[in-house]
Amino acid sequence: MHFPTLYLMCRSLLLWSLVLVQAAGYYPSVQNGYLYDLRVWSESKEMADICWHTFCAICGAFCVEAFVKGLDGVSVAFGAHMQANTSPFNLVGYSFLLYAYSSPITHVDKPDGLPSRPDKHVLATITIPLLQLTIFHMLSIRKRWSSHRFLPTALSSFLSLLHFHLTLFSHSFLSTSVGEVSLLTAPSNGTDPGSYSHPSGVTNYPILNYIPNMFETVLILLISLTIFLNVTTQLLLTGRIIKPLLGLGLNGAGEGSWIPPWEEDFGVVLLRVGTASLEATGLRGWGNEVTGVMASLPSDSATSSGRSRRDKVEHGTLQMDRTGVVKVIPGSITTVTSRGRRRTQAKERTRVLKGWNNEIKDINVARGGRGATGGRRVWGIPGFFTTPGGLYREIRAFGRTFWDVCMGALRLFWDILRARKLRGRFHRALPREDSSAVENEESDGALEEDADEQDYSRFLRGEHVTDDEGDDDEWVNESDIDSAEGEAEEEDGTDETDDEGRASETVGLYYDLGMRGSTPGATSSAMLAHMAYSGSSPLTRRRYGALLGGTTLQSDIRSPSPARRPAPSSPGRSYVGHAGVCQCVTNVGKAWLHDLLLQSIAAPAADESWKDIREYSFLKE
Repeated sequence: MHFPTLYLMCRSLLLWSLVLVQAAGYYPSVQNGYLYDLRVWSESKEMADICWHTFCAICGAFCVEAFVKGLDGVSVAFGAHMQANTSPFNLVGYSFLLYAYSSPITHVDKPDGLPSRPDKHVLATITIPLLQLTIFHMLSIRKRWSSHRFLPTALSSFLSLLHFHLTLFSHSFLSTSVGEVSLLTAPSNGTDPGSYSHPSGVTNYPILNYIPNMFETVLILLISLTIFLNVTTQLLLTGRIIKPLLGLGLNGAGEGSWIPPWEEDFGVVLLRVGTASLEATGLRGWGNEVTGVMASLPSDSATSSGRSRRDKVEHGTLQMDRTGVVKVIPGSITTVTSRGRRRTQAKERTRVLKGWNNEIKDINVARGGRGATGGRRVWGIPGFFTTPGGLYREIRAFGRTFWDVCMGALRLFWDILRARKLRGRFHRALPREDSSAVENEESDGALEEDADEQDYSRFLRGEHVTDDEGDDDEWVNESDIDSAEGEAEEEDGTDETDDEGRASETVGLYYDLGMRGSTPGATSSAMLAHMAYSGSSPLTRRRYGALLGGTTLQSDIRSPSPARRPAPSSPGRSYVGHAGVCQCVTNVGKAWLHDLLLQSIAAPAADESWKDIREYSFLKE
């Protein structure tokens, strides 16, 4: 939306600049190129058309700027009040100036065959405000910069003051030389010298610009004088410059003291600082009257002939910032007691003041480096173009981390590359093993695992488990397995015998468990045998078989040495013992199975067992 009006404003500014340079006689005399085309284009324009197009461009820029600010929510739009520290542009006065100097009556430069032009001072007076308005329109494109008025107004004031003082200087000291230069430069423009009017330098200067320029000049001189007095006073008293802007309404000690108020006009700031300078200079010299200050002095009181006491009172302090009270530091009374004639022995005691006794007489504003940036360290021009200082730290940390990651990736890639090279060399150095032997070993291991799984699954299903060789034994003794393993190791010294022994042992265990766990009687007899056995060595299958067969195991229990063998018992006695044990086991099994379905297990089983044991004992005796 800004581009059409911005184009019109820039076009008008370029046209006025070309006309000003031509009227001042500083346009280069070229006969071709872009400069020649611009010269022909600007010389052919009538002054009335230039003033009318400029007025239309300014009005269009004001309308667009106000409309955009209203959409953005900035309080500088239709129906909104202007800020207190800004001065509105005088569009009526500027339009009257354009209308007055658009007439050929006010023109002093009248070349033959070309449109007439006003004096160069008038052209400069019209061009400088147009430059200010163009900069305002450019800044209004961005919402953050739309309220910045200090820089454009400062530039406009500087150019206006420069033009004003150069005009005065040239009229006062160089009036004769300026007239001669005008006579010499008139023919160079391609026109007749007689067609130019050369009045004095100051008479053609716009009268309306005298008062503002003189007023701004006086304010600048007053501010400069105040700064000079501050600097001179500080150098004479302290030997250094601490606060050169003391008394000007600008804080010169903290951060942000030199930051200009971007939303204020330069003229408003100049007026405010100049007024403060008047007050500051009025308090210097004989006008600086100092009244009496009431303050509590440290008191020394003599408590005795050789003792003195001194009280030092420190009042409380209140620390504040923008948010309010930050901290309250209570006051204290320090009592120093001195003893001795020379008062060399001193004793100090501090008492903190609390409650109503804590009198606060000092307020400490905790600025602490906050300033206009709110405590954040920024880079750039505060208020105009700033970047938080933490951004640079984060960028630096990110760059360092990225560099570490890249270096780590390169090291990892190099390590992988070296590992591949070393592994290739190692494989080339090793002899190739027989692949068939490796495959045979893997197949044998798989077959063994499958055989074990098949035996275990058959055992779980309750099937009859035997070894592959068709052994009809009910179970395999451990001693036989151990002896077989020993003989196989001595004869062959290979792993095949061990594998066969383990396989046969596994089959024997499965078969023994299946046979003995198939009936309740067998389970009951095994349990009773474990309960009745009192030997020191474990109850093995061999001892369990001997117990069922009626063999006396006292000698074996007392002395597990293989040299001592139990004495053989008589057939009759063995038969009687076997019958008694079988009868006892049968009764226990019946009672256990019967009472398992009812409530008690131990009482009937114990009763029947006790009867059978008594009968067995009687038969044994």
